[in-house]
Amino acid sequence: MFNSDVKNYDRKVKKDLFNLTIRAHVNNSSLSIEKSISERNVDFGNRLGIGLGIEAEFILPYNKNKWAVVIEPIYRSFNSEKTSDVSFVSGGKLKSIINYSSIEVPLSVRHYLF
Repeated sequence: MFNSDVKNYDRKVKKDLFNLTIRAHVNNSSLSIEKSISERNVDFGNRLGIGLGIEAEFILPYNKNKWAVVIEPIYRSFNSEKTSDVSFVSGGKLKSIINYSSIEVPLSVRHYLF
C-alpha cells in the first residue's frame, strides 16, 4: 500500500534501581550477670525495647532486575536498673545500671519472584 515507517509511541517503564525504607523494630531483651560470689548475681529481667533502621536496597540489572543487595543499619538499645540487698557494702544496697546501645549493619542478597 503506502510506503510509511511505523513508529512505536509506547513509553518504556523505567524502574527504580534504588529503594530506601525506614524500619521500626520491637526487641525483647534480657540480661543476667553471674559471678562466683552469689551476692553479685544480677538479673535485669526481660525488657521490651525499640529499634530503628533504614533499609537501602540496590536492585541489580541482572535477570530482569530480580536480584538486589540490601543493607539495613539498625540502632538498638537496652536500659535497665536493679537494686539488690547485700551485706558487703555500707548501706546494704547495691545499685546495678545497664545502658547498652548498638548499631548492627546486616548485608543480604534478595531475589524477587515475579
